[in-house]
Amino acid sequence: MALGPLTYKTPNAINLIDRDLTAYEGCGVTLTSEHRVDLATAQTEVPYGVVVVGAPSVDGLYPSSTPTAGAGFVAAGALELVDAYGAVVQCLAGTGGVTANAPIAIEASTGRFVTTGIATGDWVWGFALTDANAGEQFLAKFAPYVIQ
Repeated sequence: MALGPLTYKTPNAINLIDRDLTAYEGCGVTLTSEHRVDLATAQTEVPYGVVVVGAPSVDGLYPSSTPTAGAGFVAAGALELVDAYGAVVQCLAGTGGVTANAPIAIEASTGRFVTTGIATGDWVWGFALTDANAGEQFLAKFAPYVIQ
């Protein structure tokens, strides 16, 4: 997913990941502990950012590898996220697609985004700027808030 001038490297030191994020460009991630992210898989998880360039861990260790493996380390500069409030980023639409000018939320289990089924207590990740069918890319403004 080439995003050109819309990309930048997050200024925060994210150096641990809970899964291989190479296939999750355009998906949302949540902060699981200091300096550590994982794919967001529930609408109630706090938004951290959107994957621009995914990466595997350099040691191949993730929580599922062994009971004591912990999160895998990421090579410096390998993982790129958009996490600045108000930034425009390309995202992936989940089942049912997205509608322009509608709030977006995480689709359960995929890390992709939807514009339907958002309820009280769910996090909105921002707003879709373009329409997209399921599995297509769309532009979004990253502006998280929780539905009260």
